[in-house]
Amino acid sequence: MELSSDFRQTLERGMDRLAWGAEAVAKTIPPVQEGRYLNLNFSNGTYVVEEQLGYWAGYLAGKLWMLYDYYGTENFAQAASLVTRWCGPIMKEANVNTGFVTQYAPTLGYELTGEEWLKELALEGCESFAKTYNPELGIFMMWPPTEPKPEHYGPFGRNFADWETFIDESSCGSPLWWARRFKPEYGDMMVSHQEGMSSLGVIQPDGRSHHMLGLDPATKKPLGFHTMQGYDNTTHWTRSQGWAMNSSIFAFEATGDEQFLEIAIKVSDYYLNDMIKDGPSVPFYDVLDPRIPDVPRDTCSVALATNCMIRLIEEKPELQEKYGAYIEAGLTELFDNHVTPAGTLLHGSWGNIRGLTESVMPYGGLYLTEAVYRLLKAGKDIWGTRPA
Repeated sequence: MELSSDFRQTLERGMDRLAWGAEAVAKTIPPVQEGRYLNLNFSNGTYVVEEQLGYWAGYLAGKLWMLYDYYGTENFAQAASLVTRWCGPIMKEANVNTGFVTQYAPTLGYELTGEEWLKELALEGCESFAKTYNPELGIFMMWPPTEPKPEHYGPFGRNFADWETFIDESSCGSPLWWARRFKPEYGDMMVSHQEGMSSLGVIQPDGRSHHMLGLDPATKKPLGFHTMQGYDNTTHWTRSQGWAMNSSIFAFEATGDEQFLEIAIKVSDYYLNDMIKDGPSVPFYDVLDPRIPDVPRDTCSVALATNCMIRLIEEKPELQEKYGAYIEAGLTELFDNHVTPAGTLLHGSWGNIRGLTESVMPYGGLYLTEAVYRLLKAGKDIWGTRPA
């Protein structure tokens, strides 16, 4: 993507702020402690050690790995390695979030260092995530289809079906694109799942993405679309659109299949045309919530969406005419008004899960770093998900 001199300066200064903050947080990370996990403090972006299982350290590891490659300094590599080791127990969890952690901690680390322990950890995480695949439907589920619905979903106050999938799942599976070089069937699973997101209607023909879909194990048919983070089942939780963008461009990068490029453009156009309507570059957490404007916006969605648009332009440079202005406006808005001097991205939202409060989102800092990295190191592919 072509960058104006002012925008490049914004990005370079912004990356320095992201690095200062990440370095400060990294200095607080202790040696790995058995039976304990690194969890994000959603109020200020620091990490704390707790006994409760948490999946958030993977995003910190991914941010540190990118900063290591960008600056070339060993302190970032050492910090990323330490945080990745903290993620080790998560690799054993047959859970959708395991896929996210795998992609940004051991997988990215292996691509940058070639260290064998990272490869082994990444493959373990991929194997665990793959257990959520439902061969009868050809899609990944929120939990393994042979296991009962976990009790810990109950506090969300939603009556989930025994079989549930959601649009996040396609992004969670991204390390399987990487791992197919070692186990080709992973690639087949990912293609089947991504096609299923369209055939089952999670991604609609007009590019709109639903959040969640319940299915009947007896009939294998959809029970209905819903959300646990949007206002209600008829509205549109903003970040679900970002996950649709992310998974679709991953699928195109990994396969070169034009059907996935077409979907990636459709879902990106929907985000741009139907979610950014009131001037600011940061959309509300749910663009159809009737209480607007008295609801939170979600900066995390901007970081995710701009990163996906950057990747689309990498594939098809002519798309800069369509997406370039929003990328510049969106990232500039984040650095001007939503990123602290020490590089913490504020004003994200979990939506209805946590009572419509603003939070420091685990995804936001990662995707903001990735968006800036991709623009300043254009053409550098460190993800390893493309065909060999």
